[in-house]
Amino acid sequence: MAKALPIKLSTLAIGRRDTFFGQFRESILVRRNIILYAALVSLVIAVSAIVLVLNIVANPLGVQSVESTQKQQVVVGPGTQALLTQLQQNGLNLNPVMTVHKTNLSVPGTLFTVHGDNIQIFEYPNNSLASADALKLRAMYSKNSQQNAWGSMVHIYTKDNLVIFYMGYNTVPSKALDLILGK
Repeated sequence: MAKALPIKLSTLAIGRRDTFFGQFRESILVRRNIILYAALVSLVIAVSAIVLVLNIVANPLGVQSVESTQKQQVVVGPGTQALLTQLQQNGLNLNPVMTVHKTNLSVPGTLFTVHGDNIQIFEYPNNSLASADALKLRAMYSKNSQQNAWGSMVHIYTKDNLVIFYMGYNTVPSKALDLILGK
């Protein structure tokens, strides 16, 4: 009778120890799963933030819609053509890319590439409409420049019935634009 009792006690002690370590192991696995889930959620948030930043960087100019040059030939007005000729005489060859519709501007413009940057030229039916839209554009970017780094790279020019928008640091286009259009 005394021999059977110690076997049951040792079995009971092993069972308790297995239960304790089993619960401890389960607790560790649950914590690990919570940590992995939190890391996954953080990763998803980080990727979403990166995608958002890339979308902002890809479209800092506020382009609402784009009409591809493959669908239609880009046509520029006489004022834009005269400016292109002046820029070409000063060493800048602008290549037309597409027609753009910019937020808050009343006419579509033409997007040009030059030295790896973009210049947008908007041609208006008269000087007063061009001046009014240039003021809107300046107000929009002067307000935003206090909140981000755009301020030093935004260049807005007006000449007669044209509004020229250049956002970049490249000195070659900005010097030519400053020379022809003034600062």
